[in-house]
Amino acid sequence: MISLATRGPEIVVLASGSSNRLGRNKALVKVRGTSVLGTQLVKLSPLTGGKLSVVIPHRSPARREVLRHRAACIINPNPAGGMSNSVRRAVKCRRFSRAILIVPVDLIALRAADLKRMLKVWQGHPRKLIARRLGTRGVTPAIVPKRLFSLAETITGDVGLRDLIAGLPPGERVLVKMPSADLDIDTPQHLQAARRRFGAG
Repeated sequence: MISLATRGPEIVVLASGSSNRLGRNKALVKVRGTSVLGTQLVKLSPLTGGKLSVVIPHRSPARREVLRHRAACIINPNPAGGMSNSVRRAVKCRRFSRAILIVPVDLIALRAADLKRMLKVWQGHPRKLIARRLGTRGVTPAIVPKRLFSLAETITGDVGLRDLIAGLPPGERVLVKMPSADLDIDTPQHLQAARRRFGAG
C-alpha cells in the first residue's frame, strides 16, 4: 500500500474555474447538505497523509472551506485562463513533489476506491502519466509524474491535460477505467441530477 505521506503523489483539487455554465461557484453548491468542495476534501484527506492542496481564485469564499479541512491553498491569480491555467499553477507550486494527482472539484460521485486503484497503478509505473479513460481519451483525474511537469506547464486552453495526454506515446501513459467519475457538475441540469441521486442540499 502506498504511503502518500512519504513517497506518493500530492493531491491537488482544481476549484478555481469560473463556473460559467452553472452560473454560480460549483465548489460551494451543496449536495447532500455539504458543499461539493467539502465533500471532496473529506473523501480525499484520508488518502494524502496531509499532502492535499486546492487551487482557488484570489479572495475566494472557498478559502474558508479549504482551511476548515486543513488543506493548503494554491492561489490562481487568473482563473479566467481556464482549466489549463489551474493545472499550470498547481504544477508550479508543487514542483518539488514526486508526482501530482489532479482531481477536478465537481466529480461529486468519485469514489476513494477508484482513486486507490489509480494510485496502485501509478505505484507500478511511477514514471508514466496515469489518467482516467474516457472513451479512447485520457482525462482527469490524472497523476502527472515529475518528469512531465515542465511539459504540463506549457498547456493552454480549457481542456486541461487532455491534449497533453493524447500527445504522449502509448508507452508513456496508462489509462484506467473510473466509472465513479462520470457525474460532474457543469450545468444546472447536472446539479439537479446530482441532487436527485444523492439528496438535495
